Amino acid sequence: MCSVSSLEGGGGAGAILAAVRDRPRPAPMEMAEWLADRAKCAALRAPLATLFGRAITNNGRPSLGSTWSDAPITVLGNWPGSAWQEVARLADLAANREAMGRLLVRRNPAGAQAIRAMDDLLGATEEEFRERAGWEWVFEAASRRSREQQLDVVASTFGPTRLVAPADTPRIPSGLTSEWPHPSQAGDLVMKRAAGE
Repeated sequence: MCSVSSLEGGGGAGAILAAVRDRPRPAPMEMAEWLADRAKCAALRAPLATLFGRAITNNGRPSLGSTWSDAPITVLGNWPGSAWQEVARLADLAANREAMGRLLVRRNPAGAQAIRAMDDLLGATEEEFRERAGWEWVFEAASRRSREQQLDVVASTFGPTRLVAPADTPRIPSGLTSEWPHPSQAGDLVMKRAAGE
């Protein structure tokens, strides 16, 4: 992942942005593979491809007996599959600049929902969404946001947390104190205990 600025005289950055924007739209499987690779969990590829396929073809209905889209995908954070379907719609929108322009110019319910999802799921404004090139950044932003919210949930559930060693971890002194015998005194201590003193 890299960020490219399209400033005037940017040394060819405009050509890079044009190349990224001109790529063909990714298939749901390509998106799923990218996200599964990013999460280092190959087992997510097929289920995510199914979820993303439903999201992009506007067939959001889960198949009979399937509640996977409502269960959290813990590898990616605490968001349910239905939230990741919305992220896939945003990624598809980011890859299809013409559709993005048509949807966001009109102020209809679908456009308003997309703008809310940009803020809620990506932490991005409509302007930021329009300025960025490619679709990968959408999944990257969503992954970060999902994990941040997961940490927020843990913190609010358990209060302020502090990382400490488990109780059964041997205690090692950080310095010499009266509580810990000096190595030269340790031999004397063993001798005294052996003698019964």
